[in-house]
Amino acid sequence: MGDEGNNERAYVHLPAYLDLTAAEALRTQILDAAAGEGPMVLDAGAVEVLTSPCVQVLVSADKTLRGDGRDMRVRELTDAFRSAVVELGFEPFLEQWEIP
Repeated sequence: MGDEGNNERAYVHLPAYLDLTAAEALRTQILDAAAGEGPMVLDAGAVEVLTSPCVQVLVSADKTLRGDGRDMRVRELTDAFRSAVVELGFEPFLEQWEIP
């Protein structure tokens, strides 16, 4: 879902709960946003739960975007988002994604 008030062309505001039941909707939301140009920016400020199916969607999106010469960045990382990515062994992605 795009954010008209944001200067980024590919912007996704992540919901609070990213579990198995949210994985398909997340995939669709990212695919829709990927139609834009420039880097994809995800706002993770509301994330309270992040499980492996949604982390897999994020990693897949990152790999696809990078293959197209684009970056995926994440801002407003919550402790829950950060912990889930690290615990699932994707810390190198987290380091690439984080906007300081």
